[in-house]
Amino acid sequence: MALYHQANARVAGDVSRTKLQATVAVSRMVGEEKLKDSQFMRESLEAIVAYCARQQGCPNQLPVATVDSVVQQITSLIRYNEQLANNRNDTELLAELYLKFSNSYAHSPAMRVTWLENISSLHSSVRCASLLC
Repeated sequence: MALYHQANARVAGDVSRTKLQATVAVSRMVGEEKLKDSQFMRESLEAIVAYCARQQGCPNQLPVATVDSVVQQITSLIRYNEQLANNRNDTELLAELYLKFSNSYAHSPAMRVTWLENISSLHSSVRCASLLC
């Protein structure tokens, strides 16, 4: 991830697009329940920050603060994932959590749409399950 951001900064001069892409990708993983064990993700993120801190003397390196902001966003998504996992059996609470997460990204339309799509898939699965009863 750090190298990806670094290459994007070198080519485009900005990393905001890659920050958004990384955050949207993890949001989709959380919404689709593909992020089962977050401990490995946390350890990977810590390693990325440590790598960037070691590389600070080299030319064309991203500031640690830039990488750290992406890591903080992804860490908040991991916390969201843990909240969702703890409440997996309560579909009403899950829908409320998805909406809360969606509203927390009101400043980012792409992220908000991702969480609204997650709500939609939750409603579809609940509706299918209720139709089978």
